[in-house]
Amino acid sequence: MIEEKRRLALVRMQAMVAGLARREAMRGLAEALDEERRRHALAERAAQLLASSGARTGTALGEDIARASRFATGIARIADDAAVARGDARRQTEWQASQLASAEARARRLAEIETAAETALFEARDRRTAPLAMSMARKLHRHK
Repeated sequence: MIEEKRRLALVRMQAMVAGLARREAMRGLAEALDEERRRHALAERAAQLLASSGARTGTALGEDIARASRFATGIARIADDAAVARGDARRQTEWQASQLASAEARARRLAEIETAAETALFEARDRRTAPLAMSMARKLHRHK
């Protein structure tokens, strides 16, 4: 019975750690989703700025054209970087979702193992107390 108690205590400790890992994975996924959303918004805003900085009507000096060109090049670079960062954030989100699925599967397995360990402990207690109960029943039966 001591072995069953130890096993149950160990499984409960592992389940607690798995619960912490699950919560951490959920937090990581939430952060990754938020980062992906921010990167998506940045990429869209940069693309809008790039589109609005396009060809202008009217006359312009060479200096104005050079300045507009540098601005457009900078915005294009920001848009490209944001698109790359968005892809990275999407991969991070997928990885975090995978981590959460693994943590949830482990928590479910440990819950099953904990149930089996509890059953084993109850059965060990029953086996231990059964002879005592039989002995008491015989004594009571004899004294009637």
